[in-house]
This record gives sequence, structure tokens and C-alpha cells, in this order.
Amino acid sequence: GWIASTGVASVFGLIRIQFGTAANTERMSNNKFLHLPSVDDTALSPTVDRQNSYEIEEARAQKKNYSLPAPERRSTFSLRKALYYKNWLSLKKRLQNLRLFKEKKLDLIKRGIIKLSKDRVFGAELDVVLKMDNDDIPVVVNMCCSLIENNEVWKTTEFIYRQPGNITKIQTLRMKVDEGKVSALEKVKNVHDMTGLLKLFLRELAQPLIPWKYMQDFKNLHESKAKREEIEKVLKRIPPTHLPTLKRIMRHLCLLLQGGDSNKMSIPALGMVLGPCLSWPEINPGNLALINSKIQIHGGTCLVAHFSVGLQ
Repeated sequence: GWIASTGVASVFGLIRIQFGTAANTERMSNNKFLHLPSVDDTALSPTVDRQNSYEIEEARAQKKNYSLPAPERRSTFSLRKALYYKNWLSLKKRLQNLRLFKEKKLDLIKRGIIKLSKDRVFGAELDVVLKMDNDDIPVVVNMCCSLIENNEVWKTTEFIYRQPGNITKIQTLRMKVDEGKVSALEKVKNVHDMTGLLKLFLRELAQPLIPWKYMQDFKNLHESKAKREEIEKVLKRIPPTHLPTLKRIMRHLCLLLQGGDSNKMSIPALGMVLGPCLSWPEINPGNLALINSKIQIHGGTCLVAHFSVGLQ
């Protein structure tokens, strides 16, 4: 009797499992996104061809509101290319947001909503700052560079210019400098706050330290592996009031390159970080954001490489 009852229960259990599995399968089939395999599973599975890979990524694209290339390219479009295209769109969107933020700020200044002080350091033209400081190099630039160079621990900090500082502390230091309290920099305890302040000063200049047309020349010289004499010719065209500040910053970077094994900063890394702070175009439309970013990075790398040979 016990055996018979156990057998009947097993049969009913199998029937319930089968019907449950069928119901679950039907429910999952109604949701076209629920049963999609993961990216890693698709990439590792030899049975999934390129056509299926494209269809999977196309379904995800529709869900997340981004588009893929035309359908006629499906036969040669792999999953890896689809993922690369998605990442490219994400980078393009971030660059466009940065451009829009800067344009909105300039619009608020013109409308008088944001009021700027006449004696401010951040956001002013470099020539105005030099007149206030009565020097050929801004005091804030000199102090930031000197404080870093004189601190052995700071000089050997890993990713000294790549890692961001505390935004709140950097903005506090900015207000102190605008108020004429430059001595507040001596109390900074984090090197990333100091490097963040220096990068912020360069980005906030009313006119870039290097005019955009010369940055394009540096980018072309870098790609053509030009001689030092040709780079020197372009340097001589930079406004005379800007050149001492540029040389001071490059001399500072050369000292950091000497400890590259400790701080993990190389010539390409410094060019990538500081290139966008040294120059930018007056108008930066979204469709040219990536091209202009390449000009900034390659131009900055060209300058760092040039001065590292001349000043080390």
C-alpha cells in the first residue's frame, strides 16, 4: 500500500512539474527581454552566430533607447562591435553634457544671474590675473606647483593628476583664492585637492592658456613625429604673456616624470589629463566632441614630451 501511494504521488508530482514548466515557459516567452542570454554567455557560446548576436543587442538597444547601425550591416556586425558602439554613444553623451554645462554657465553670466567679482582669480583672463599678482606667473599656479614639488610624499603619490580630489574642498579653496587668501593653500593636506585646484584654474580661464589653432598644430606635429625645431616655432606664436605660465607648468610636470615609477604618471597619461585643461575650441558642437578631445590629448602629449626632453 505504501509503495502504491508513493508511486501515485510521484506521478502527480511529475505532472505538476511538467505543467509548471510549460506555464513558466509560456510566461517567459511573452516577455521578449526576460529570456535573453547574458552578454558573457553569448560571447562564450559557440552556437550563437553573428545574426543572433546582433538581434540580442538590437533588443537591448530598443529597451535602452539607443540605435545600432543599419540592418543591411547585420551579416558583418558582431556582438563585440555592438558593445563598442554602445560605449561610444555613452562617451559622446558625456562630452555633450560637459559642453552644454559650460554653455549654460556662460549664458547665466551674460544674463547677470551669476555675478562675478572684478578681482576674481578663477574665471578671469590670464592677463588680468597677472596684473593683480604683479608677476609673469599667477601666484596660485606657482604655489600649487611649489607645494607639490617640495613635498616628497605628494610627488610619489600614485596617479597624482589622474585621481580627482574632494570637490567641496576644492571649491572652498577656490573661494579663498578669489578672496585673496592664497596662504590657505599651505594648509591643504591632500595632494589631489591641490592638483584639482590647479586643473580647475586652467579650465576656468576666460581664454585658454594655448589658443586652439596652436593646439591643432601641436596635435599634427605629434602625429607626424616632427623635430623639436618645428615645435619651437609654434611655441613662439603663443601669446608672450601666456608662455611663462605654460613653461612653469611643464617644468612642474617634468619633475613629476622623474618619479614616474612611484606616481604612475607617464607622458601620455599627463597629456591626456592636462591637454583638455590647456586648450579648447570656442565652439564645440556635439558631432565634433570626440575629434576635439583627440586634438587636446595629442597636443598635450606633444608638449609634455617636448619639454621633458628640454628641461629634465
